[in-house]
Amino acid sequence: FAAGKPTDDPIAAPLLAIPGVTSVFMSADFVTLSKNPDAHWDEIVPEATGATTEVCRHGSRAFGFDRCSSTTGPS
Repeated sequence: FAAGKPTDDPIAAPLLAIPGVTSVFMSADFVTLSKNPDAHWDEIVPEATGATTEVCRHGSRAFGFDRCSSTTGPS
């Protein structure tokens, strides 16, 4: 998923709305964000954690996610 391109994906959409996030890559058990060079992880990570936590807390069964676990920061 790329910034500036429409998506109705319940995880990618809120992550792409975070200022500085340029793309979202997902597989069955992880989500990877890319950012623009001027963006700072210390601003992105709390928002991304909040967005993914909300999906896991309120929408995991509705969206078919069974593997919601703890989230971590950049590696």
